[in-house]
Amino acid sequence: MDRRTHEVPMDFEWQTTGPADVTSPFYQLTQKQQGMKRGFESPSKPPT
Repeated sequence: MDRRTHEVPMDFEWQTTGPADVTSPFYQLTQKQQGMKRGFESPSKPPT
C-alpha cells in the first residue's frame, strides 16, 4: 500500500450553526435551552 506523501487543504469550514427552520419545535427547544444555560459564572459571594 502506498503512503500518502502529500497534503491537501481543507475544502470546508466547520460552522456550529447552519440554516435552520425556525418554526421547528426542535429548533425552538434548543433556543429555549440555550437561553436558560448559564456559562461559567462565578458563584455569588455572601454579604459580609
